[in-house]
Amino acid sequence: NVIRSFKPFLGQGTDIHVGGVPRKPADVVGKLLSFVKKDALSRGLRRDFNRAVFTVPINMGGKARKELREAALQADLGAYQIVHEPLAALYGYFRRQPDFRRRIFELDRKIVLVFDWGGGTLDLTLCRFIGGNIVQIQNKGDDRVGGDRFDERIVNLVKKKHIQVHNLEEWPDEIPGAEATLNARCEAAKIRLSDQQSQTVLVGRYLKSEGPEHTLEIDLTREEFEEETKDIIDRGLENIDLLLD
Repeated sequence: NVIRSFKPFLGQGTDIHVGGVPRKPADVVGKLLSFVKKDALSRGLRRDFNRAVFTVPINMGGKARKELREAALQADLGAYQIVHEPLAALYGYFRRQPDFRRRIFELDRKIVLVFDWGGGTLDLTLCRFIGGNIVQIQNKGDDRVGGDRFDERIVNLVKKKHIQVHNLEEWPDEIPGAEATLNARCEAAKIRLSDQQSQTVLVGRYLKSEGPEHTLEIDLTREEFEEETKDIIDRGLENIDLLLD
């Protein structure tokens, strides 16, 4: 079982079902943070640590942040600071540059837009450089146009084309685990269509059927992908216009 994009579950009061077992989102995040901490220590850190800076989407509210802190404590981590993800990305970008403080002072009074189109949300932040500091002026987050929405569109398009290819009047039962495989293959196709004109989505054992429809093998073009997701792109660009206005 694979859990995808579980950050949005934080603060929603709903469980995540894994293999038929309901789990609290904070417990799932806590498991992940425990792994991350253990992995970091295994990579040569000289000492243990019990605090961390956490980055969150723009629209993560108080309840979700509270559950994030609870999850962190399960991993023996205190939330030293919680920072918006695009602001953290902006700071990280300058921090990696030589003599980064001088560069920030050179940009004094300048305004910069950070555009962070992630899997769960589109996060936008408008910042100004003031006296060597990065100050957030305005933020906007939209969880209806994240990368996962693109994946959903591709999955639905692939299924639609599979029905058409095999003239299916009803959808046979899927083999357990096949849907997760299809989601992963569609996400990979989305990535490759960034610089290729076509991709084949293949799941060898997809449907509980004896016929050729048992195997899912559908070709997708970049043109089809762009047409299927045009409204998502338009909504994302409208968010930028609203923020700049």
